[in-house]
Amino acid sequence: MQFTVVVLSALSLVASGLAIENAAAFTTWPCTECAASSGGDSCRQIPHQNIPSGSCRPLEANQQSIVVNFAKPGCIVALYAAGDCSGNAVTYNFVNPNGPCRPIPVNERTAYQVLCS
Repeated sequence: MQFTVVVLSALSLVASGLAIENAAAFTTWPCTECAASSGGDSCRQIPHQNIPSGSCRPLEANQQSIVVNFAKPGCIVALYAAGDCSGNAVTYNFVNPNGPCRPIPVNERTAYQVLCS
């Protein structure tokens, strides 16, 4: 699986415009493979719906996998180690509503932001 790591300076250029309402939606799981079957009852999906672009939000603890369910053209979901969405980010783009399921690196599980160009 391939991850794209970008530097904040590049992301800040993308995020500097006006906020786009309902820019993306994604689901995370506190287990691998985006499936409750691998974690039992303790692995419940957490939907993140109708996210506007540009706002930094905390990610729930211990999230290990992600599916981007929707993103407007030109928008990506960025996950950060820093709670203020600064520094490097791992980015995820929309492929289709059901996947692919992608792992979340252990050092990028603190905050998220939707960035649109």
